[in-house]
Amino acid sequence: MFKILITVALIYIVWNAFKYRRRIAEVHKDIVEQKAREAAQAKANAADVASRPPGMPVAQDLLPCPKCGSYIAQGAFLASADPQETLSTVLGSCVAACLWDPIAAVGGMNHFLLPNAG
Repeated sequence: MFKILITVALIYIVWNAFKYRRRIAEVHKDIVEQKAREAAQAKANAADVASRPPGMPVAQDLLPCPKCGSYIAQGAFLASADPQETLSTVLGSCVAACLWDPIAAVGGMNHFLLPNAG
């Protein structure tokens, strides 16, 4: 009887070890992929900053004007049911889509950031 209990306990321990090993490997893989994406984004941002003339701000560096309302940065969006809300953005090669739903009385803007050609 004692041998059977030890065998069952060993099988349980080994089974759980493999189950958690697989889970830990998946989490580790996700972390490595996230770090690779962040490194690629940092490299792209560094290349963008290097290609800009000195002292030239990017859209995210600009401060929103209180008279112009809510500022929508690149890749951002905003929806509001406030009829007095004003949305503003700065467009370069991006696209901004403004929508209004007359039934729900909600409007918004999406500032699409277009991908690089390369």
